[in-house]
Amino acid sequence: EPARVLAVDRTPEMIAHIWPGPASQVVRADWRELPLAAASVDVALCDGGLHLLDHPEGQSRLARALARVVAPGGLFVVRLFVPPAAPESEAEVLEALFAGRIPDLNCLKLRLGMALQQTPAGGVALNAVWQALRRAGGEWPALAQRLGWPLPRLAVIDAYRDSPARYHFVTAEEATALFAAHGFARQWIAGGSYPMASQCPTLAFRREGDSRGTPP
Repeated sequence: EPARVLAVDRTPEMIAHIWPGPASQVVRADWRELPLAAASVDVALCDGGLHLLDHPEGQSRLARALARVVAPGGLFVVRLFVPPAAPESEAEVLEALFAGRIPDLNCLKLRLGMALQQTPAGGVALNAVWQALRRAGGEWPALAQRLGWPLPRLAVIDAYRDSPARYHFVTAEEATALFAAHGFARQWIAGGSYPMASQCPTLAFRREGDSRGTPP
């Protein structure tokens, strides 16, 4: 108290599936066009959302929108999914998969997607991830048995089949530069101890500017 929490997502299905709070505290909107008053937010939190936007334009639009609504001195905290320091090839990821060194589908989707991406601007098509796994692993029942994974969990990858969506993975340094161009200074970066935590850092940015919201 007296904190006010507001959730924002553009997809009604996601809101219905994820949001546990009252309907009055959730807004259906695109984060690139936040329907909020200027300098009205003290802390904005985003878990793994940056790569869903095209680079650089979509990610820059997000930074501009946050620069408008986050009050001077406020924070934007985001967990990123970043490519490994030593790039992997598609073949290396699949070799690790069949050797039992990838624990679950979430890790596989990220590693394979990052291996297939050539540049952040080009990104990677989700359908390309699906196609690569199908070519290498064959039908899902046989692959699930080979990996020792429950079939229903593996079959979730079918959401990628024929999807027009693309992911655009950027490094922590690229994200820092992008937000710095819109008046945010990085405060800290932190990791975790779960699988692939080194590629899922959390970054905190402080909104610079005076009390009127004017950037320095």
